[in-house]
This record gives sequence, structure tokens and C-alpha cells, in this order.
Amino acid sequence: MALHVVLHHRRDPNQPWVNDWTDDDLIAAITTTWHIGKLCLQAKLCGQQVFVHRCAYGSHPAIVSCAAHVSNIHRLPGDGALVQFAHTVKLLHVPPGNPAQGQNYYS
Repeated sequence: MALHVVLHHRRDPNQPWVNDWTDDDLIAAITTTWHIGKLCLQAKLCGQQVFVHRCAYGSHPAIVSCAAHVSNIHRLPGDGALVQFAHTVKLLHVPPGNPAQGQNYYS
């Protein structure tokens, strides 16, 4: 299965990481752990898309909101990463799974 990053809805006030959304469904960049940054780097090197599992919030259900190719990855201080995306495509699919509380990716 492809890499799915689990992100909070951009309107959710409880944001554990800073993310840059184009709109409610399309992601432009995320901050995350270096571990997930390395997984995104592997997807980039393999030419694979990364899928965004957007968590439910309010009346918005959990969905795989989009898929994108990784364009750049930068290591951040404190074992973090900034991952930038390109060629983002809106999907709005039912997620293949339900991540556990605190789980920030699955594949």
C-alpha cells in the first residue's frame, strides 16, 4: 500500500504540526517528523505519490483528500522535516483504514 500521511483538517484548532493547505482538500506542504520525512523521500525516489488522509472534523468526515508528488524535503531542527508537494490531485476517497489516535502515517 502507498504512504498515507494523516493530517488534521485545516480548520481544526488542534494542530500538532504546521501544514500549508491550498484549500480544505489540497495540501502544499507539511511539517512532520524526520522519520516521516524519510518515508516521503523514499516515495519521491520511487516516483510514488503520497496520499493525504485528512481526519474528520465537525461535519467533515475522514477522507483521503488528495494525492501528491513530493517536490522537496528539508530537515528541520529538533528531528523535524518540511515536506513540499507538487502535482496535487483532489481525490475525496473513503480511507482504506482508520488510524489510531496519534498515528500520523500508514502504508
